[in-house]
Amino acid sequence: MHRPAVVYQFDDVILNPETFSVEKSGRVLALEPKSIKLLLFLIQNRSRAIGKDELLSNVWEDIAVTDNALARVVAQLRKALGDDAKIARYIETVPTIGYRFVAEVVELAAADRLGSPERAPRNLRWPLATAMTVALLAIVAAALFWQRSRSAPLRLWSGTALGGSIIASHARISPDGQLLAFRAIIDGLSQVAVMKPDSSSWTALTHDRTNGAVDLVAWSRDGSKIYFDRAWGPGRIYSIGALGGEPRLVLDNAWQPEPLPDGSLIAQRPSSEGRERLLRFWPESGRTQVLPATVEYTDMPTVRAFPDGREIAVFGLPANTTGPPKPFALNLQSLAIRDLSSGLKPETLRAPIAVTEDGRSVLIQRRRDDTMETLALPGSGSAPIRTLISLPYIVAPLSQDVALDGSLYMDQPQSTRSVLNLSPSGTLLAEVPFRIGLWTVVGLPDGAFVFSEGLPGRSKLFLGRKGVEPQPLLNSPESASLPGAVLPGGNLAFIIGVGAQPHIAIASLRDGRIIRRFPVDARLVTSITAPADGQTIYYASNGILWAQPVSGGDPRKIGEGYELAVEPSGKFLYLARTGEDGYRLFRMPAAGGEAARVLLPPGFNLAPSPLWSSAVDREGRILLRVSVPELFFYQVALFDPARNTMNLVPVPPRVIVGSAGWTADGNIYAVANHWSCSLWHYRISK
Repeated sequence: MHRPAVVYQFDDVILNPETFSVEKSGRVLALEPKSIKLLLFLIQNRSRAIGKDELLSNVWEDIAVTDNALARVVAQLRKALGDDAKIARYIETVPTIGYRFVAEVVELAAADRLGSPERAPRNLRWPLATAMTVALLAIVAAALFWQRSRSAPLRLWSGTALGGSIIASHARISPDGQLLAFRAIIDGLSQVAVMKPDSSSWTALTHDRTNGAVDLVAWSRDGSKIYFDRAWGPGRIYSIGALGGEPRLVLDNAWQPEPLPDGSLIAQRPSSEGRERLLRFWPESGRTQVLPATVEYTDMPTVRAFPDGREIAVFGLPANTTGPPKPFALNLQSLAIRDLSSGLKPETLRAPIAVTEDGRSVLIQRRRDDTMETLALPGSGSAPIRTLISLPYIVAPLSQDVALDGSLYMDQPQSTRSVLNLSPSGTLLAEVPFRIGLWTVVGLPDGAFVFSEGLPGRSKLFLGRKGVEPQPLLNSPESASLPGAVLPGGNLAFIIGVGAQPHIAIASLRDGRIIRRFPVDARLVTSITAPADGQTIYYASNGILWAQPVSGGDPRKIGEGYELAVEPSGKFLYLARTGEDGYRLFRMPAAGGEAARVLLPPGFNLAPSPLWSSAVDREGRILLRVSVPELFFYQVALFDPARNTMNLVPVPPRVIVGSAGWTADGNIYAVANHWSCSLWHYRISK
């Protein structure tokens, strides 16, 4: 069978095997044939690291050459492509093995290619050190459309900061383009608000402070009302008139509404695996249909409807599948699923998702180094991908919406993160300001902590402590990430590897040496913990709890849940499950058996990801991430089951707690996100 000719495209580079040429920004590069052949072989085998012997035999074939010839050609390629061996964007050196191609590649039919895509040169990207200033001053956010023709003019976008509350986010434009609904944080709690799109004045439509924070807002298709949710307990979806009035309860035990033209809603409900199950709800009849798809919990939109209502665009997973989330279209009649990822690496993609008014494009975010790009994926799956806007990663949007004229409404968060060291009463003992990517840490006995950071699919573990530059923890080039747990003897259990075969490993905190690996599938591991004796590693994967002997052997299934922490004695586990009243806390024997529910005092609900590996101290007190009805920001609370008392641990104002645990000296460490957000309108410059 004849295979259609394809060209390979990454960034602004096109490799055409038929013409045996490489173009960058529309210019043909002067490369010798061996360089083009090597690049083609690396791209065609980009799923793996390729050994030097294999490269030599395939590129040079029967000609005997040394490794120096290979190194010379690689160096020529890197220079021509603008790559850096130390921070590889395209060709990564894999120590002791060879090389691997690491950029996202899109395969396009050669017959369909009318011209080379054009992108902003790398030296036009905003430096990270000045990105916040640039964003706050509303200086032009540079981005380029991919063009069908090299002669087509470049299109630039400019951003304008809008009005609204001091903290405003999640803007949705009305169907007629006359009003902008958004989430406004007022006196520490989020409410529904509206304003004219380019006006500084705004009006709060809701004022309820007893049923939790507003998460998302969405317009009915006729523009007569706004749907919104309140994330308290199991969550509830409400509607309110476009100009205000009394909110009306629409659906219980659900959140994140997305209206369809026929009046039905797409919503989310927690599943037993710790993800969110999609459902369709008809308010008039009360009918509910469970859809074959799940999404991760986040307040960033992961579902948007196409204009005709026949399909929804989802950033998640089809039912009964595993792996990182990816964009796809779900047909609401046939329930058929259509991939929208266009060959992009799922590990680099991120919500929020949006759909253009004509239904031709689905917008998604992609991280590239220290920037976040807004990509327009073809709704049909056949057209080229376009890059719209490129922003510094530190102001990556939480939400985006497309207006009738093609302009974009986005929010831009401003946040700084730090690791707090607190006494149980909330006295701040120390604060270590840290980089933006920090969210989950594992506290160590000496006051240091382990965190993971890096590009998607190439994460690394680092050791951090106050006043010292973070240092890589492992002496292995493999990707590594959290969750994790400290074991006796100065060791750490964590996730190693990416893609289809990640697993759990143990490494020494002293020298970074990997001590042991366990051949368990860690793709869906959400939590790892270990007792004081260090004989067993407990982990949660896809809603199932497992016990893995440190000495080796097969893991043993002990129960169900998606977050867990073990008592230091090793006799009991605390775990989280979902139910009709939201997230629930249970206690069960570590050896397995029946789990007994632990009821929390009134006024507190578990937040998503409520437990961490070191959440239980020697006195049996538990640190939980919770929500309270009068605050938008997730907090950490100290729960004493023996006395049935629960108290918030004081943290600075406008702080979202990411994770927390006990230190060896009986204090608390917590990741604090000092957060704010503003609304922006991006238009194509005239």
